[in-house]
Amino acid sequence: MFQILFIIVTAVLVIGVIVSQPFRNGFVKVISDIAMIIFGVTRAYALIAGSIIVVMFEWVVFALIIGSPIFSGLVFLTAISIFFIVWLPLGVVLKIFKTTDKVVPASVRSFFAWLAFLGFLAMMTPDVFTMKTTLIAALVAIFLAMLSSKFNLLEKIVMPLVLIMCLIGAWKIIAPDSFRATERHRNAIGAIFTTANDRGAFRKETNAAATFAKIIKDTKVVYNAQINGDSIVSLTMMPIPLLKGDIVLLCNQKKDVYLFQGQSFTEIRMPNAQGTYVNGNCYWIESNLLQIGTMAALSSVEVAQATSPVGAEELVSLGIGTHNFFMVAGETSKKFHILSSNFCISTDESDKAVLMYEDYRQLNLWQLSVLPNDNKLKIKSLVDQTVTIKVL
Repeated sequence: MFQILFIIVTAVLVIGVIVSQPFRNGFVKVISDIAMIIFGVTRAYALIAGSIIVVMFEWVVFALIIGSPIFSGLVFLTAISIFFIVWLPLGVVLKIFKTTDKVVPASVRSFFAWLAFLGFLAMMTPDVFTMKTTLIAALVAIFLAMLSSKFNLLEKIVMPLVLIMCLIGAWKIIAPDSFRATERHRNAIGAIFTTANDRGAFRKETNAAATFAKIIKDTKVVYNAQINGDSIVSLTMMPIPLLKGDIVLLCNQKKDVYLFQGQSFTEIRMPNAQGTYVNGNCYWIESNLLQIGTMAALSSVEVAQATSPVGAEELVSLGIGTHNFFMVAGETSKKFHILSSNFCISTDESDKAVLMYEDYRQLNLWQLSVLPNDNKLKIKSLVDQTVTIKVL
């Protein structure tokens, strides 16, 4: 957008100066008046100086828009040289009449230094040094120029920066491979820092998105609650057992706990058939049965393991509903934790399925008319078939 605006303004000025005599006279008068105010010189000298400065300003802006390092360097170098030539006669006159003690005073040297510094930036980083960053740098330069009236900050900072930029430019030309390798090293260090920040942000976002809770005491029931406003009106017990060490998800950790008959309750989401919490059933439980934390922190807490063939394995919790699993011949399922005392198991071929319990029992499914009262088990299928577990 700025490039298009610059081209339009430049084209209007050029066409106006060439075609219209009144416009040309007015434009020239404005330039000379501004130069007279800035430099305090005669109109003839002001016209020459002002015209040169306007032309060089146009070339500098055009170089920044083009973004060519070599072209930008030549334009800035030419601008510095021409401005010095324009200033030199005025500086000599001011020195003769004792207006200044030097031909090139500190403020002009600072301007030269800043112009050189910006030129080197345009050469070294054409993709970064755009018109937007130029305007920002101009504002910073004005602020530093105001400070330099008391602290002479520009004299102490800008000239060393220009020298450093010259050395970097020479290094890039004389030893390009060394410069390229160092640049890769610098980019890699920056990438490591950025990646570490991204990882830290990802962990924090994960922890902030959901809060989990660990059951600290066995319980045989959870509750369905009837809510009225911010209070519980009634609770209905559900025979769904939760064991010490089970992990559940808090439905909304930002809400306050609800009170009922002097006891605080919290809404939790149970794991689904696949062991995740997507579309899991929600129930209410006493708040003092929960240890709140992140999944990583709660999973790292050591849990007492039952003495069984599969005691150290991960549990897949099954809530109320129908859960279907396709098993191939010879496959043994993970250990199911059925969150109810009422459930039934059926298969396509019941005589080809074996129930494996924690107490080392292995029972054929087809021989059982009533399932043993044990809600932790594994299933082994002898053929390819679908296993259905209905939790009531």
